[in-house]
Amino acid sequence: LSRLAKFYKTCQRYSEALPLCLEALDLCEKLHGKSHSETAKELSGLGTLFYCQKRFNEAIKVFERCFNIRHRVLGESHVDTISSLNHYADVLYDSDQLNESLAQFLILLELQMKYIGIDCPDATVVLTKIAYIHTDLGHMLSAKEYHMLALDKRISFFGENHPLTAQSYYNVGVVVDQQGLYHDALQYQLKALHIRQTVCDSESKSNTNSNSNSNNDTNGGTSSSNGHKQTQIQLDLADSYIIVAELHYVLNRNLNTTALECIEIGLEIRETWWAQYLEYNH
Repeated sequence: LSRLAKFYKTCQRYSEALPLCLEALDLCEKLHGKSHSETAKELSGLGTLFYCQKRFNEAIKVFERCFNIRHRVLGESHVDTISSLNHYADVLYDSDQLNESLAQFLILLELQMKYIGIDCPDATVVLTKIAYIHTDLGHMLSAKEYHMLALDKRISFFGENHPLTAQSYYNVGVVVDQQGLYHDALQYQLKALHIRQTVCDSESKSNTNSNSNSNNDTNGGTSSSNGHKQTQIQLDLADSYIIVAELHYVLNRNLNTTALECIEIGLEIRETWWAQYLEYNH
């Protein structure tokens, strides 16, 4: 039942997946009891389904129960317990329960630091989510602090020329911009733009070589997945050009040559992105 429900969920056939998830949960509770790790597993699948349907209130209750079972049965250090807490915090955030979500993400960060360590990719994701919540709550100093910490960890883990490092530079720039520190914001956004341009050029060259080899060997069987990845990189790059143009306008109080060039490049990239999106989804 669970596997069939997962298949329907993957196909976005949620109405068909839901009764299977509920039946699987009911059978699991009868077989193992309501406080068993297998029951928590079925709850996690049901919570994910509710989340996909944007039934956030129901998802919150299910993920909270799932986390409580795993915390009690598996312990707070278990990877499934930490994963459940992450899901619970995510759905709280998406339902605009910001303070509650922040509290859970801070607990999650504490658990990751205690049992996994902060020098890992998952920790940078949590740091970034905490920063986003602080931004939404208007806590700009705290938002900058967490974004800066995520940036530092991503540089250490991924290096400078990585999309996630660029995203952290971009995030810091956005917060600094909202603080009215436009010159500093521009420096962060220029750094993000440079990294994204470098990554985009590298991916474009790699895809060209890959497609050439694919045409020789398998008639281009892998070009579609590469194209999807490339279009997302292009979209991020376009965003960087646009925000750099906006900051140049704010700092110079006019659309100077640099601002106009950035706007033109950004719009051109977006047009290319849209054309490729239509091609791959035709």
